[in-house]
Amino acid sequence: APDRTVCFSEIFKVLKPGATFAGYEWVFTDKYDVSNPEHKKIMDGIEVGNGLPDTTPASDVVDALVAAGFDVKVCEDLAPASEVPWYQPFLPDYTLQGFKTSLWGIKATSGLVAGIEAIGLAPKGTAQMHGHLYTAAETLCEAGKLGIFTPMLHFVAVKPAGGRKGAK
Repeated sequence: APDRTVCFSEIFKVLKPGATFAGYEWVFTDKYDVSNPEHKKIMDGIEVGNGLPDTTPASDVVDALVAAGFDVKVCEDLAPASEVPWYQPFLPDYTLQGFKTSLWGIKATSGLVAGIEAIGLAPKGTAQMHGHLYTAAETLCEAGKLGIFTPMLHFVAVKPAGGRKGAK
């Protein structure tokens, strides 16, 4: 949602007092440098390729939950503790199964998508959307390798039982 506080406030309204709300958010990490043009280019690619609003730091998630009235119990990036990197599916793999992530696989898929669009088997714009999805995969992989982005910010928040507004 473009405005997390509005979204979380709507969730807050429908929960019973004492209820738990948990989720994951996509955020940039502390390694993200807003003044680094390469970081900015990667983040722009993630946002365009995945149709996301502006990506923010984890602290914005906590702030939005608190502003909506929740007590935040947990807010933690689970990516560093993962045995397999979250971006593993996007890494180029030159095997039969991993062909789709290789440069040749991407070129072949792009050509096929453009071809089926050109002959009318796919709607106009399909090839452009395929390009956006490729951008998403490429920039997610780069961001993961650099550690500047995580799709695994896990949070747990509770609607206070006594009607008290959120606390950090």
